[in-house]
Amino acid sequence: MGPRGNHFYDFAQMGVGSCVLGYADDDVNRAVISAIQNGSMTSLNCYEEVELAERLIELHPWAGMVRFSRTGGEACAIAVRIARAASGKSKVAFCGYHGWHDWYLSANLASASSLDGQLLPGLEPIGVPRELRETALPFNYNRLDELESLVGSYPDQIGVIIMEPIRGSSPASGFLEGVREIANRIRAVLIFDEVTSGFRMNLVEFT
Repeated sequence: MGPRGNHFYDFAQMGVGSCVLGYADDDVNRAVISAIQNGSMTSLNCYEEVELAERLIELHPWAGMVRFSRTGGEACAIAVRIARAASGKSKVAFCGYHGWHDWYLSANLASASSLDGQLLPGLEPIGVPRELRETALPFNYNRLDELESLVGSYPDQIGVIIMEPIRGSSPASGFLEGVREIANRIRAVLIFDEVTSGFRMNLVEFT
């Protein structure tokens, strides 16, 4: 309900899925107001970030560390940079929408329609260096054959595979397992961008 009594409806799944608690959650609002009143500006990590990092690792024991960012696109850019450094290879195969940073928009340098099937058609790579052409390579969801084709076209060059594990529909049988196998085979870092799926797919009790 808005301040003038108007009702507003969100058809974008609460910030594309990132607002897992919904809007104006009372507990969140109280915590934010308290942080503002106590002063929240610091150049170092605040203790709440450390507590949250420890809690996230507790919830996800496969994770060894946590890195925070302000937006999903920034998180993906950080992850891709780290993965490129770890693999030593610069080409990125991707599936889904992962923000607006240069590494992602560079897909449309090769073809203006490369990103059309990845959620938002018509994104223009204005200002993205032409030298990034063919460094970001799209494949479509549930199309393992397309990823295999990219690997065949760019042998020993793809060092990162980043994708949304679940989009509008569930993965086909063997799709995610197949992506994992390909990543292992070509020694690429596999990144799951879970802004949309979040904590919804595996239920965890938060206490």
